[in-house]
Amino acid sequence: MVVSEDQLEGLVKMADPTSSIQPSHVDVLKQLLEWPAEIVYPVLDIARLAVRNQEVNTAICSGQIGDQLVGYLRRFLLPTSPTANQMLSLRLVCNMFAHQDGVNLVLKHRDYLLSTLVDLVPPCHKNVQIAAATLILNLAVAFSRTPNPLGQIQTVSTASTVLPRLTDPEAQFRTLVALGTLLWDMDQPDSRAKLVQCVKNTPALPTLLEQWACSSSIEQQHAKVANCSAQVVALLDM
Repeated sequence: MVVSEDQLEGLVKMADPTSSIQPSHVDVLKQLLEWPAEIVYPVLDIARLAVRNQEVNTAICSGQIGDQLVGYLRRFLLPTSPTANQMLSLRLVCNMFAHQDGVNLVLKHRDYLLSTLVDLVPPCHKNVQIAAATLILNLAVAFSRTPNPLGQIQTVSTASTVLPRLTDPEAQFRTLVALGTLLWDMDQPDSRAKLVQCVKNTPALPTLLEQWACSSSIEQQHAKVANCSAQVVALLDM
């Protein structure tokens, strides 16, 4: 597809979350997402920013079109995909949470997205780690607002699996915040017990949490990981 100068200006305008968007520009964006993986990077970058705009969010995250968008992203979220495509696709999904239509789309496809995070973090580039952790945290916040015991258990399971593989302190911190949020917000005793057991039964994770909690590092990034780990350990023992 050849992009005209007017279309290009429209795409750039979509990156402003306060701009009024023409439907034709959204149509162009959807068509460009079909570009081959090796050249789609700038399109993903525009889409990542554009989805913060409520008009765009509604246009590309609602109904069948939203399902189609997730289908496009599947091509870029493979373990063999270029790191840049993985990172931008995850950031795009994270930014969907800016508006309700995007939230609904992510929750609808949470099974696929959570399983994808497990596949992508064995470990991976730090920017992919941070994007994956942000998605987990955004899901935790979404479930805090609208509880869903099954979704919360699934998210804790994914966070518990991914956390020991993370090497970036910021990604570790965001995942720990997500775990703490999910544990704190669960007020159903049976479901909370399942969350706690999920964390405790994850190989190496309880020991890792204890080690991080006891860290005496004065570096800010490591210190906040230590502090958050201590809080998660306390929640597990409540």
